Amino acid sequence: MHMNRMLPQTVLVTGAAGFIGSHVARAYAERGVRTITINTPAEWKKLNGLETAPDVVIHCAGSASVAYSLSHPEEDYRKNVGTLTDLLEFIQTKAPRCRLVFLSSPAVYGEVKTLPISEDTLLNPVSVYGKNKKICEELILAHAQKNGAPVSIVRLFSVYGPGLRKQLLWDACTKLSRGEKSFFGTGQESRDWLHVRDATELLILAGARERAAAEIVNGASGVAVTVREVLTKLFLALGRGDTPMFTGEGRVGDPARYCANIARVRAWGWQPRRTLHDGLREYVEWFKKNATCRV
Repeated sequence: MHMNRMLPQTVLVTGAAGFIGSHVARAYAERGVRTITINTPAEWKKLNGLETAPDVVIHCAGSASVAYSLSHPEEDYRKNVGTLTDLLEFIQTKAPRCRLVFLSSPAVYGEVKTLPISEDTLLNPVSVYGKNKKICEELILAHAQKNGAPVSIVRLFSVYGPGLRKQLLWDACTKLSRGEKSFFGTGQESRDWLHVRDATELLILAGARERAAAEIVNGASGVAVTVREVLTKLFLALGRGDTPMFTGEGRVGDPARYCANIARVRAWGWQPRRTLHDGLREYVEWFKKNATCRV
């Protein structure tokens, strides 16, 4: 893929201090693209003062936790839906021709009976987080239809990699540093893992799309891996000779199985390049260097 000739002159990355947003902003900047970043709520005021409208907006801001959405439903709504409505108002008034790339989630699918999950699967979210992401998608599609605006909705599955300080891998490394090795669930729950640099390249490609129509794609590896398999690989990467244990208790709002059909995004010319084996080893090395606790 000849990425450089398709790059925008100016890109706006929201949530650029977050895990995925920081990788996206860095990747654009390294390619010589003028990159505007928005992080804190106070910085959103910068939007009104921009002298140059962005060609592309990569919207990485918002809450990204099912558990948080259950304990703080109103805050999750504000961070996801509220932030998006502010952004859409900015785009409609100041940057009507820019392409919006929205980071969505497989949480919009909810529990599914058939794997792999295609983008045409009926949306039936079971968590507050998934419901709020679904609302965001509906707002974006309405924006695209009303204004003829180009949008790309990318449903990113389990993104991991250096810099991730939450979710399974971070929790596991942190637990192991305390001498614990028991985890929620049965271990047979499956997820579709995608390295953050592969996700970043997909988002940049989505921003370079030339089609005016609204597009929705899954961002994933297309391979289901059980939690037990992931943690076993993580234990090996840490040089441990033991194996993980599981409580048998699931988490509320977390579907048991996820695996994406990525045929649509492969048609774009994209495919994941980093293996889970290498990615987990890289994550372990990053954790050892950057965590206050040690494994």
